[in-house]
Amino acid sequence: MNWHFPRTDYAEHILNAMHGGLLSRVTIFAPRKRGKTQFIQRDVMPLCESKGIFVVYVDFWQDKDNPEAVFIQSVIRAIEERKSWLSKVTDIFKPNKIGVSLSKASVDIGLEAKPEQSPYQLFDAFELLNKLNMPILLCLDEVQHLATRKEFENFTAALRSFMVNRGDDLVKGIFTGSSREGLEKLFRHTKAPFYNSAQSLDFPALDEKFVEFELGVVNKITNGVELNKEDALNTLIEQHREPARFVELLQQMVLNQVYDFSEAMKRFDLVAQSHPQEFQDLFEQLPALDKAVLLLIARGNGKNFYTEKGSRNVKLMLLDDSVSVTKSSINNALRRLKSENLIFNIKRGVMGIENPELEKYLIAVAN
Repeated sequence: MNWHFPRTDYAEHILNAMHGGLLSRVTIFAPRKRGKTQFIQRDVMPLCESKGIFVVYVDFWQDKDNPEAVFIQSVIRAIEERKSWLSKVTDIFKPNKIGVSLSKASVDIGLEAKPEQSPYQLFDAFELLNKLNMPILLCLDEVQHLATRKEFENFTAALRSFMVNRGDDLVKGIFTGSSREGLEKLFRHTKAPFYNSAQSLDFPALDEKFVEFELGVVNKITNGVELNKEDALNTLIEQHREPARFVELLQQMVLNQVYDFSEAMKRFDLVAQSHPQEFQDLFEQLPALDKAVLLLIARGNGKNFYTEKGSRNVKLMLLDDSVSVTKSSINNALRRLKSENLIFNIKRGVMGIENPELEKYLIAVAN
């Protein structure tokens, strides 16, 4: 039984926008576990294949120390795995649905020409894609990781050049990320590597349609059991609209024949129960000043840190006169919290908590 809730309409919306020349590259943000990767792999990629678009999926967390190698291997793997499809689609002489004409491309691009002991270089990966001479979509997952280290700058600059500085508009991109602060560093700051080279779209939160779909799956598996839709939607909201956790809960309910959501949450919501310990361990490892700043942000006081009132609020939250509180020390605390992807800029001078579950935990601690 297929539990995947299709978001084909949203995938179609993005590709239609590319077809209409409204965008060539788009960033999609959502907190972790909101279904971005599933959306790319199970909605966007199959739709692209039906339209004659070659897709490369790259997960930059696959090897956090070497994103360039991850990109190269992802390109090679995509071509190797889809040679059969390429041999068919590149013989079709008709325009596809995003407004780019397909042309006969050479499928024999020399993957075997390189011995295993001689790894591909970044230029080789770009050349392999160029030789396809067809519409290409690069789906770059957790792309904010490229902004975490200075040694990634050369690769990021080369990737931008390959995607942006082209006259044929054959290479388009979807950038997904779970850190708003990281995406800001890549796309929004004037000195950012991808500054002003991609437009931003919201990733729609799951709603009643998702709940109805999943309850329909339960109904089929159980030969007619109907779960309460309102209780299911409230449960989804309590779980921060995370699809995997919600589906896991439903599966546990079916396996154990427990059809009341209140009872099920008590018995099976093991993931949620493990989070407080995870957050507690994270919180306890922070310096005292960082803790105070983080708690203030969680309580809605994430602004005016460099004013006299802001410094006073930090001191009150610290309850420790031995810790120095200055504009410089507060700035350092904010910088550290940003580097750990714990906070982000909601707007100029206003901070927010990246993870909504962490925020919930911090509010409980602060109170």
